[in-house]
Amino acid sequence: MASLSYGFYIVFIFIDLLILCSCQETKFRFFLPAQVEECFSEYFPDKTLVIYEIVSPSSNNKYVITNPKKGIIEEKTDASFTYPFTTYEGGVYELCITNLANEVSDIEFSLKYGVGAKDYSSIARAKDLKPVDLALEKLSDRAKDMSHRISFSQSHENVFEKFLDSISSKIMLFSFIVIGIMVVVGYMETLYLKNFMRRRKII
Repeated sequence: MASLSYGFYIVFIFIDLLILCSCQETKFRFFLPAQVEECFSEYFPDKTLVIYEIVSPSSNNKYVITNPKKGIIEEKTDASFTYPFTTYEGGVYELCITNLANEVSDIEFSLKYGVGAKDYSSIARAKDLKPVDLALEKLSDRAKDMSHRISFSQSHENVFEKFLDSISSKIMLFSFIVIGIMVVVGYMETLYLKNFMRRRKII
């Protein structure tokens, strides 16, 4: 009975891992027309491991990775492209693929980041980990990754709140100025109307 419960525990661990890590890996295939550029953007926190992998039979594909400040991290023209890097700041990173050929290019795109980018098979061999230990290692890394993402989001939330507070105070000041101008303009229009009616001897 204990071994059965233990087996269910292992199954649940792997189900959790499948659910938690599936969002950190993206794979798809598409066809890029001749002389066309296609860009893919993704938001990453700082200190996040990212791996772009592109496989294509055409050697006339140009690959450019840019950071949140639009600075070029890597630029290469080749058939296949693999580039791992660790983000040094949080923000939107972008990979642009340009087909320089005069024919359609068949491209297989793969993006891994965070826990999904770690090579756990090598870790298991190096540490001689059993499947259960490896599953717990993945869960531990995932928990650390989620904690890092939450703290990163909270820090940016505070910055965003300060920005909103400054904007709201400026909007209130602008509203008071507009109201004051409307009162002054209304008063001047009233005086003008009275003077006009007196000149016309209406009143």
